[in-house]
Amino acid sequence: MPRSPPSSKSCSSPPPSSGDIYDPAVPDSPAHSASSHQHQQQQQQQQQQQQVQQQERMEQQRQQQQQQQQQEMQQQQRMEQQQQQQQEMQQQQRMEQQQQQQPQAMQQQQLQQEVQQQQQRQQPQQQPHRHRCTTSPFILPRIHTRSHGPLIGHPW
Repeated sequence: MPRSPPSSKSCSSPPPSSGDIYDPAVPDSPAHSASSHQHQQQQQQQQQQQQVQQQERMEQQRQQQQQQQQQEMQQQQRMEQQQQQQQEMQQQQRMEQQQQQQPQAMQQQQLQQEVQQQQQRQQPQQQPHRHRCTTSPFILPRIHTRSHGPLIGHPW
């Protein structure tokens, strides 16, 4: 068989340089040192990834905080706007009430003035009449007997 001699030669030949294979039985071998170096690199990469993830989390938290602050500010602004709108509505209602009350008050004042004017107009007509009524049974016959002059305006 021609294939048997190369196998015997492979035993005597040095092993192929395979640095990627980890051999725990031989700690001083170059494969062991290379694998430990790779392990360290993997740990460093994991640490870097963790740091990046932490940074991303921190950024997410910051963004969330900013969003919360913005939402709070918006809520405050909405509350203030609502308060302003309520105040404006109240002011408008007050103005409307005042406008409604003013014509009523003006009408009442005008009515009172008209009543007073009517009373004043009626009073001069009533006063001489009352005066004449109270004094007529005593004075009018005497005036008629004495003279037939004008009787209006004379309080005898």
